[in-house]
Amino acid sequence: MLSELLDDWISDEPLSLAKCLRAEVESANEQCGSLQIESLDCKVVTEKCNAFLESVCVESEGLVKEKCQYFPNSEAFIYFLTILLDAFREVSF
Repeated sequence: MLSELLDDWISDEPLSLAKCLRAEVESANEQCGSLQIESLDCKVVTEKCNAFLESVCVESEGLVKEKCQYFPNSEAFIYFLTILLDAFREVSF
């Protein structure tokens, strides 16, 4: 069931991950043709991405639940993450 959920998620137009992924596979396949190597199958790449995202979700579920208990609701947690990401953007390495 999680794979179907992820497939729906990556196919969601506002997120457009599937659209970007297809474009990248097509671009890579053009390069493969000029290099005379085997091209990528978009379905295989999508399945590999689904498997990767599923493993990340499974591995992080407990940690995310643990950290979320410190916030009154998901909106507060997302606000915290937004501030944190903004702070990282301001830091120059």
